[in-house]
Amino acid sequence: MGYIVDGNNIMGRNLSRTKLLDLLADFVDVKKCLLTVVFDGAPDPVYKEGSLYHGVKLLYSRPSSTADARIREMIVKTKHPRELIVVSSDRELIATVRAYGAKHIHSKEFLSRMRAEISASILKQAEKKAPKAEMSEWLRYFGCEPDEADLDEF
Repeated sequence: MGYIVDGNNIMGRNLSRTKLLDLLADFVDVKKCLLTVVFDGAPDPVYKEGSLYHGVKLLYSRPSSTADARIREMIVKTKHPRELIVVSSDRELIATVRAYGAKHIHSKEFLSRMRAEISASILKQAEKKAPKAEMSEWLRYFGCEPDEADLDEF
């Protein structure tokens, strides 16, 4: 499943472009998915058209056009629209997404889900890294002998 994200819709939620790219890159790392973000305006001198930012592909609107039009063009041209999830809050774009059978998620909901997935992954990684000796200390602290518990579960 691949994602196409309307970057300006999410940036409108008090995020800078760099912060959004960092979040998207973390999401790609957690989900192991393909993700393209499309921004309005001319390409950034640092983040050029078609470049990758830690696994996130960057595209921009065409001259005298919008990111929504670029995303619409991508949906129309794809051979497998049902394998796409488009992130946008634009009503006209959502209508196109549905007409072609692609999936859709509103920008605000995606941002919330993305943050939750990243947080859950960070927590899971932290739990995996807790050393058994530390777990033994905590078990003793709470009145349980380490040999009473199976430390391999931790």
